[in-house]
Formats: sequence, structure tokens, C-alpha cells
Amino acid sequence: ELPPSICLLHDLKRLNVECNSLRELPEHIGDMACQELNANSNALSSLPCSIVRMPNLRHLCINDNRIDCLPLDVGNLRHLEVLHASKNRISELPTSICRLASLQSLWLDFNKTTALPADFYQLRRLQELKMEGNPDMVLPPVEKLVEGA
Repeated sequence: ELPPSICLLHDLKRLNVECNSLRELPEHIGDMACQELNANSNALSSLPCSIVRMPNLRHLCINDNRIDCLPLDVGNLRHLEVLHASKNRISELPTSICRLASLQSLWLDFNKTTALPADFYQLRRLQELKMEGNPDMVLPPVEKLVEGA
């Protein structure tokens, strides 16, 4: 277990808690000013709601966990450039993900994702998208993905 007092490290830039069998992250993690959070290869089933309040978060790596869904307000992470959530159980993406204007790399491979939000084309800075291993995925028509490009 990660002690809640870690959230008092307000000037911490990078937090790596990879491979610790963590079942949860502290609820007040949103009070931290981290730019990078690596929680790969744990036993997380969800992310604390406060994570969307991390004002400086640029890299969020949560690969190889048991996460069912991303926070509904994930789009509030306006500086997020990297979101790696491979090998989880994510079935549906919140529509707010389309507001991640800085997002460049999105890994959602080997989840249970069935569709991309209709406004996915708004992720204009996206350079890398990994979606393999989602057998029930239905992609929108290419015209819809490049709409407004």
C-alpha cells in the first residue's frame, strides 16, 4: 500500500510505483504536482477521482493493471501528452478523452474497448494510437476520424 502521506510531496515531479502489487492509489494524489506517474504492473482496479486534478501531469502510465474505466473527467488533464493504459479491462472510453488537446500517445491495446468516442478526431496532436487486442472494437468510418482535419 502506498502511504497517503506521499501526497504531501508537493514538489515531486516523477512518481514511479511500478510493480508493487498496489490495489489502489491514495485518494489525494490529485494534490500532487507530478508531471509523470508510472503505476504500471500493479493490481489497480480503478484510479482515484482526484487524479484528474493533477495540473501538471504529462505522462500517465497505467499498463498491466485491472482498471475497468478511466475517470469520466480525464479530459481535465489538459497537459497530458502520454496516456498508456494497455492490458487493462477498459471497455468504454469517456467522451471527455476527446478534450485532451495535448495528447500525443495513446495506448489502449489489449483491453475490452468496443468503440472510440464520436469526437475522437479532435485529438489533433495524436501521433501514436495502439488499439490491437480489442476483439470487439468497432472503428468509426475513416471520414469521421479525419473530420475537420
